[in-house]
This record gives sequence, structure tokens and C-alpha cells, in this order.
Amino acid sequence: MAGYVLHLSEQENITLSAAVTRRLIDGGDGDAALLYLCLLKNRGSASPETLRAELKWDEARRSRAEAALARMGLVSAPKPEEPTPSPVPAPTAERPAYSREDVARKLEQDASFSALLREVERKLGPLSTPSVGKLLGLYEDLGLPADVLFLLVNHCIARHAAQYGAGRLPTMRRIEQEGYVWARKGLLSSTSANDYLNALHAREQKYPAYMAVLQLGERNTSPPGWTWASPPRPSPSRMIRPSCAATNSSGRTATAS
Repeated sequence: MAGYVLHLSEQENITLSAAVTRRLIDGGDGDAALLYLCLLKNRGSASPETLRAELKWDEARRSRAEAALARMGLVSAPKPEEPTPSPVPAPTAERPAYSREDVARKLEQDASFSALLREVERKLGPLSTPSVGKLLGLYEDLGLPADVLFLLVNHCIARHAAQYGAGRLPTMRRIEQEGYVWARKGLLSSTSANDYLNALHAREQKYPAYMAVLQLGERNTSPPGWTWASPPRPSPSRMIRPSCAATNSSGRTATAS
């Protein structure tokens, strides 16, 4: 039997190793072989759209051939791109402004936010309408749930007391800024928020040992921006029960604004 005559271009050569050729033959899938050749021609950088156009295939056929190549161990299919989350806006002067009527309507219609506000005011004292508007913005515009916001407020209170002394309270503006940080980090559940706070606490516990090794003596070892106070965080479940008792029995020396 006469041998085949191959008409190859002298301008560009495509080389298949014996091992690859054997895998393609053993696979017995002609579409897989065609797709592999097309990938070689494009040096592996062709998009699915380019491959479909060159081979005149639909997506289903291309996907089947790609899966066959993957089973042969000749290609690794690219992972589908994950959708990019919408960026959380930074706090600006364009934030929604809530009027007294907006706040009153929300308190009347949303029992969860109403319970949250009661517990926050137990911690910070009575809030002005603009301050309640900041809390409502975190809840409604950023989508931070009530239990996450309760953790956020207690975290900010503990951090502020550690930095400036017991009894000193953060402003709602400061809590709002930290809320935007949490939103960017995706802390949208009590589980993720608690994991974040526990990791933060664990990091802080390592600093005294570092300072001792460096022979820097006793000093404030909390890195700027994430100081942690030792009192335990209240459970978010207490915040959502209207009958819960106040957890802050000490006198307040500042009022949030």
C-alpha cells in the first residue's frame, strides 16, 4: 500500500511528540485531535470564541472535545471566571440623607432595625437623627445585617476604649467608616464577622511576645487600626430579643454624634 503524501507548509511547522500522538490515537476522538491541533496552531492562547470560529463548531461540540482532551491529560481547561463583586462605595458627601420621617418609618416597619437601634443606644446613649441615619445607611444601603452591625458597634467600642481609655465612646461617624471596611471585606454574616474578629484578636495576642523578643519593654503593642480590647463580645442573639437586659451598666462619659 502506498504511503500518504503530506503537504506541509514550509513557513510554520507543528510538532507532535510520540507520547501525545499515542494519547490522541488511543483516545479515538477525532474532534479532540482537531481541537488539539487548533490549540497548537494558536500556541494555546486561543479563546473559546476563536476556537469555535476556526473549527466552525458550536460551543457544545467544542466543550465535548475539550473535555476529551482533559480526560487524556493533554490540556487543563481554564477555570471559569468568577463574577466580580460590585465595589463598595467609599463614604462620601453623597451618602443618602435620612430625615426624621424616614427613620420613624423604618423603625415602624422593620422590627430588626428597631431592635438594633435600641441595643446600640444602650451602648452609646441616645443618638441624634443624623447618627441614626448613619446606622440606617450601613443597614439599608450597604446591606450589613443587624447581627453584624451589633458586632461592629461592640468592636468599635472596645477598640476605642483600648486606644483612649475606659468609658470613651466612638462616634457614629467612626463606626460608619469601620462599617465600610467590613462591607469591602465581605463580612455580611455573623459567622464571617466573628471569624474576622477572632483572627484579629489572635494576631494581637502575638505582639507582646514579639516586643519581648525585641526587648522593647511594655508598651502599647496593638498595631494602628486594629486594637482589640479584652472584654468578650456580646452574643448577637441577645440583640434581637426585645426583652434582653442592658449589658452596659457603667456610666457613659460621652454621647455619640
